[in-house]
Amino acid sequence: MYMFFYNFIKKRTPQKLMEKYDRYFGFIERVFNNIKWFFQRLFRGYSDYDMIDYDQFICRKILPSLKYWIRRKDRFGYPASLSSKEEWDNILEEILWAVEEAAYGTEEDKAFAAGTDYDELKKIWDREKNGLELFGKFVQGMWD
Repeated sequence: MYMFFYNFIKKRTPQKLMEKYDRYFGFIERVFNNIKWFFQRLFRGYSDYDMIDYDQFICRKILPSLKYWIRRKDRFGYPASLSSKEEWDNILEEILWAVEEAAYGTEEDKAFAAGTDYDELKKIWDREKNGLELFGKFVQGMWD
């Protein structure tokens, strides 16, 4: 109904009036959507908006507990396929960096802002991909 009314008005109004109309109803639409997404998160645990960037949503959900688990001092042991605890700690740090990067994209944003070339961005993307692959490989080793 809203879109029908919007399109009907848009075809019959001058441009300046339409800009004011867009500003006013755009604000109302944003408020309505934020309220809708709030209740969706409250009852479902996620909203339609979260599904737009599902990879970021998942990474943001697991990041606090992953960060806590990696930073714990009473962690012991490591997967049998690795040779030492230091190697395991390095892998965990790489996983943590990759999940943080996938959730918030801080390094990538800095690189874009600095105007770096494609090769530098590719290095960041490859490191992120490697860390997420390590997460998939060693997620069952995160048990203690």
